[in-house]
Amino acid sequence: MATWHRGRALAAQHASAAPPLVFLGDALAGAEPPARVPGTAVYPGSTLDATPSALESNVRHNRVLHRTVIVFANRSESAPRVNEHTRIEVRDLGAGCFEVISRYGFTERPNLPRLLASLEGQLGDWRFDPKHTNYFLPRDEMTPGCSHGQMSRGREWLFGEMAFHSASSAEYYGLASEDMVELGVQMVL
Repeated sequence: MATWHRGRALAAQHASAAPPLVFLGDALAGAEPPARVPGTAVYPGSTLDATPSALESNVRHNRVLHRTVIVFANRSESAPRVNEHTRIEVRDLGAGCFEVISRYGFTERPNLPRLLASLEGQLGDWRFDPKHTNYFLPRDEMTPGCSHGQMSRGREWLFGEMAFHSASSAEYYGLASEDMVELGVQMVL
């Protein structure tokens, strides 16, 4: 368990170095902005005001953004359940991009399709259409090396194997496999 907790702490430290969500505004205002395509793209994450690795990879490699982009920052609270009235906070980032901060108790699991349906009327004129909504999940691959002595090589390897065999993000968020796209990012511990 110590290997898992230490590896997750190092991975979280790596994730906290992600560019802030102003990355979206910079990408849209750049000399070659990404193409906008119809539909909704949903990027779940856990770090508030940080660009999820799947979003950054999608814009950098595919040069595309959906007409509506929703970035989720999931917050786990110390209570077993969270009041429905305080569960959601929405920030409009402009140009059809939103950050949704969702709070869950430690006994609850987020269900993104249900949560998106509850957002109707809070994101301008956007309406949830499951057939035109894509979920982009990160598939971070942990590779051993460069933990700068914070973990031994053997523990780095063990953590990489544990992360590879951990439960999928799709299952955690209540998503059907046909509705999601996994974008991988190699993370050196």
